[in-house]
Amino acid sequence: MSSQNRSNNRSGNSQKPRNNNSNSHRRGVPQRKNKPAQPKLSWWQKLLSKLGLYTPPTTGEAQSKPAAKKETKPSNKTASKKTAKKRPAKPAPPQKVDSSRLYVGNLSYDVTEPDLVELFKGFGGVKSAEVVYNKRTQRSKGFAFVQMVSIDDAKRAVEVLHEQPFMGRNMIVNGARSVNEERDAIENPAA
Repeated sequence: MSSQNRSNNRSGNSQKPRNNNSNSHRRGVPQRKNKPAQPKLSWWQKLLSKLGLYTPPTTGEAQSKPAAKKETKPSNKTASKKTAKKRPAKPAPPQKVDSSRLYVGNLSYDVTEPDLVELFKGFGGVKSAEVVYNKRTQRSKGFAFVQMVSIDDAKRAVEVLHEQPFMGRNMIVNGARSVNEERDAIENPAA
């Protein structure tokens, strides 16, 4: 190129007519279409999106409502513990009833002994009901023991009340272990 052409190019007085597009002066660079701006992703979100476990929301969705979380089953041992905790555990089947004493678990913290007596009266005579409280805070621990008059009444109560809602929670009703069985289980856990 001659020195005159170089000076004309530097000053911006090129001989080619300019196009009105602002990006037309870039050669080889394709013009961008107006795409909505994508939100910035954290490194964790980028990793999950590469694995196919996360799809980033578009700008319109992100502003209008939060992205819905997908529930995915963990496919390997590296699944996070948070995911495993969110799934409800399968309820254990009721145990066999050997005595008239029953364990009542997963109770609301507002349940009192008279509430339990009223509930279990429908299945036979109730000798006593004892809600277990925290000694320091005097708040219920969420479980209780109910003593029925006969073993048949206790069996009937377990059959009907196990996994039934009571004051907002599904109760667990099983035959209670005797004090000797509990001591043996603590002292000999392998037995």
